[in-house]
Amino acid sequence: MSKSPLTLNQRPKTGNPSRPARLNLNSLKRNVLTVEGIRDGFHACWVNEDQVDRYQDLGYDFVQNEVFVGSRRLGGVADAAVPGARISRNVGNNTVAYLMEIPNEIYDQIIEYHSQIAAEQEEGAFGQAKSHGLRETTPLQVEVKEHQ
Repeated sequence: MSKSPLTLNQRPKTGNPSRPARLNLNSLKRNVLTVEGIRDGFHACWVNEDQVDRYQDLGYDFVQNEVFVGSRRLGGVADAAVPGARISRNVGNNTVAYLMEIPNEIYDQIIEYHSQIAAEQEEGAFGQAKSHGLRETTPLQVEVKEHQ
């Protein structure tokens, strides 16, 4: 049996412009939760079923307009806006996620609030380290030399 000069990931280039592009097998699982058609001025995200109440308390509501979910190239689905219907997808491990949205103004306030909390926690951690005699570190500097 003769060995082929090609490795597993190589294939001959035909130079044929009419040849259709091929999909990478790994790409078949990608973009299944991509959403097109979110209303202007809104931030949307997928929320696992156990977190829906928490998100509603923050001001999120279920998306009610028609959207397209998934990659069009891989046969995504247009979800029609049926009054009272909730757009959902199975996200694995017997978990359902719902598509929810919130006005950008409220979303920005939530992000700002969490950024302030993170900054305060970081400041507290550095302050505590300094009070215990630890000095502030300097950023790591890396010198890149050309390989000869």
